[in-house]
Amino acid sequence: MFFFLSKLVDTLILPSNIMVALGALAALLLLVGWRRLGYVAGALALAIPLAAGFTPLGNLPVAVLEDRFPVPDITEPPTGVVMLGGAVDLHPCPSPGAR
Repeated sequence: MFFFLSKLVDTLILPSNIMVALGALAALLLLVGWRRLGYVAGALALAIPLAAGFTPLGNLPVAVLEDRFPVPDITEPPTGVVMLGGAVDLHPCPSPGAR
């Protein structure tokens, strides 16, 4: 039960899902005839990406993760570089039709 509830709450508080729900609610309210509430819901649906994109509000969650650990003081040159990436197949199998 907790797993289902955690996934439901996670879906409900995702900003993109809130925007879509507010946009759909705005369209529904405008169709029904509740114009003022429809305009408010539409304005809120537009305000979320604008606030996240053009204000420091969007950088706040990332800053919390970035500032968790102190920046290391590197005084000597690195001895190696580790590059993380996906799997690379250096010797692919030939296609069945090619010989």
